[in-house]
Amino acid sequence: MVVLEPLDEFAFDAYRRQLLARYADSIASAWEVDLLTAEGFATSQLESLLPEGVVTNFHQLRQVWREGRQVGVVWFSSQPGSIAYVYDLFVEEPCRRQGIASEVMRLVEIEASEQGCFALSLHVFESNAVAQQFYQALGLRPIGTQLFKRFHNAGAAKIGGQ
Repeated sequence: MVVLEPLDEFAFDAYRRQLLARYADSIASAWEVDLLTAEGFATSQLESLLPEGVVTNFHQLRQVWREGRQVGVVWFSSQPGSIAYVYDLFVEEPCRRQGIASEVMRLVEIEASEQGCFALSLHVFESNAVAQQFYQALGLRPIGTQLFKRFHNAGAAKIGGQ
């Protein structure tokens, strides 16, 4: 049985470091930028999305527990009358492919629906085919394509103000 519990400040600090590392790696690869630039952007974005940390309005940060052990984290936003948005779902490597992520998404959908949301959305990098297949198997469907072009001239603004 999977249980979601609120993330406390101590657990948030550890999660934040891990999330920033994963997100920066994805950005560096997708945007073809150096890791330092990607880390700057990831940090800036996280600070703008969670200015109050775990108590930021409309954001839910939950530890994922199974059989008395924390096995992951999910972060989503939900505001009545809107679309819930999953920012991050992470399950530890040895615990993957055991139905945990599917159960987490089911629980997120229930909670978001109870909070008055009418749909669920998320972003997956193009290179993450496994995640795309997983979410589509849960009934999520692509609704568009995000296109990207990096400016390479010296006068272009740096990503994340770096």
